[in-house]
Amino acid sequence: MDRCDHSWVCTGAWTALDGEGVRGALACLSPLKLECRGCGEARRMACGTSRASKCEPCATVYRQRVARVAGSGLVVGREGAFVTLTAPGTRPHRVQRKGKRAKDAALCACTPAGGVDLADWNATLGKRWNRFVQDLAREVGAVVVMFDERGRRRTRLALRYFKAAEVQKRGALHLHVLVRREDGAPLVVRKRVLRALAIKHGFGHSVDVQPVETGHASYVAKYVAKSADERETVPWRARKWVRPKGRDVVLVRGTMWDRGTGEELGPPLMAESAHPTYRTWSASRAWGLSMLAVRADQRHFVMTLAELPAWATWAGKDCVPLRAASAAWARVAAPDRPDASVLL
Repeated sequence: MDRCDHSWVCTGAWTALDGEGVRGALACLSPLKLECRGCGEARRMACGTSRASKCEPCATVYRQRVARVAGSGLVVGREGAFVTLTAPGTRPHRVQRKGKRAKDAALCACTPAGGVDLADWNATLGKRWNRFVQDLAREVGAVVVMFDERGRRRTRLALRYFKAAEVQKRGALHLHVLVRREDGAPLVVRKRVLRALAIKHGFGHSVDVQPVETGHASYVAKYVAKSADERETVPWRARKWVRPKGRDVVLVRGTMWDRGTGEELGPPLMAESAHPTYRTWSASRAWGLSMLAVRADQRHFVMTLAELPAWATWAGKDCVPLRAASAAWARVAAPDRPDASVLL
């Protein structure tokens, strides 16, 4: 019989009638069922959720993977910085300076007179962060100057970061960021300068910066898993443009254009969305391992373990001699690492 190449498709949830049930401490509690379109073979696949309220084992695996991604680019000590950024308050407040009375304190520049609408602020957090990290790179001198083929001067930011979002009790998003320089030089960020940049780009005055420690990778992964499970509690009000039905359009500088005819369709129609779409974590391209690479490494590890022979096989009172087991180990060939792009 010809070997089936297997074209898998998800057909719903895996039930007890489909075969083996849940096994092991980290087994998925709500697995999915895969069926081959060619031969009809069925397989069980973990749901892979990041939300502990849906499946604690899969959420634990997700958190461990995020910790490995964060730790892959970690630089311990003063060569890296652990930065914390917060949202402004919902009402104006005063900053009391040392030696001054509370009534003489000036209003803090981080909160506008009307206060901050967290639904609007949360939805624009990504844009604020992009502008903030650009200014931070220029402030610490982490900028690479290049020249193109025409001799024109170009600059490139040389900061690498891993950013995790935490949901505060009031519903505001709260950022924990691991930062390092591309050239490996010490990263010196003064708290006073960090606060000024944060306020400039719409963050709150409450900031923190400290040298990176080994445990910070697990620390940020913990909050990633937490924020993934609290998405519905985040106030959100985002405005997105709506694509006209039946048209293949592209938005260029505030104007819609038809891809096929080149026709100008005018300004886009905007619609409000209250569904939070923030990313619980993100990292710069050259930070370290990607999530796909981590999954490929884990699959390769499992494939390698499956190829290893047991030291001894018991059958009643008889046991395979140790010499035979050692010879079997010598013949082991580790399987090829799977292509990360084809992982399920």
